[in-house]
Amino acid sequence: MKLVSFDADGQSRIGFADEGSVVELIDSSGPAALRAFLAAGDWSEGKHRAAGRTYAIADISHRPPVAEGAKIFCVGLNYAKIHPVSGLSTERPPQPTIFIKTVEALVGHQQPIRYPEGLSEQLDYEGELTVVLGRGGRDIAEADALSHVAGYTIMNEGSVRDWQKHSLFSGKNFFASGSCGPWVTTSDEIADPMDRTLVTRLNGDEVQRTSTGAMLFSIPQIIAHISRFMPLAPGDLIATGSPDGSGGSRQPQRFLRPGDRIEVEVKGLGVLSNVVESPRQGTN
Repeated sequence: MKLVSFDADGQSRIGFADEGSVVELIDSSGPAALRAFLAAGDWSEGKHRAAGRTYAIADISHRPPVAEGAKIFCVGLNYAKIHPVSGLSTERPPQPTIFIKTVEALVGHQQPIRYPEGLSEQLDYEGELTVVLGRGGRDIAEADALSHVAGYTIMNEGSVRDWQKHSLFSGKNFFASGSCGPWVTTSDEIADPMDRTLVTRLNGDEVQRTSTGAMLFSIPQIIAHISRFMPLAPGDLIATGSPDGSGGSRQPQRFLRPGDRIEVEVKGLGVLSNVVESPRQGTN
């Protein structure tokens, strides 16, 4: 099942994608709907909760699949690569490197990414497989971690590199600098999240390619680690890190500019696609 967060008829809703359409789910409106649906746990039954309203995907406005009040965790240094800020080769740290991203830093599929005009010329892209929690918990065992996962989505974890040098939080949280979507593919459709091919394309040219099996810390290890210091809740997201090939690690460097289209594809999860816009082009 592919669970979509979207706006239609002036209201935020959730539904499931089905052959070019989105079918709204019962009780799908309101800020708590996505968290409640994920927490219910019976995701395979979602199609039986259709409210009867069907929208063409072309007619909806995608929202990031982030539940009201959810936490967004990001993992740094989770692939062997050239670090896009230091320029040094990364090695496996002793434990996962975790930081927080805000929902205001993300837009949905096909929504414009905002270029930080007048503030920086180093807006970077980072394609990442992202975990969506369906069950919360504290001190989750690695062996049980995947049973807490509702599904998976894709994130372009946009970073403003020069700001990141003096403040990781600000460099990772510029308004509308990244994206997430296009939907949440429920875990019953993904047999092994550590066997996914991830490809990022910039204006049609491939710039990142990896297997999620190349992660330095696996998804169960990451979930277990975070749950040791922070309770996890339904709807929380974990972006699992980006492979080599982002703009800051390339020679020469290639940062995003207005007009660029950035696409991240993960096998079985679809394609997340966005165009970079200058604020002067109408991004609010």
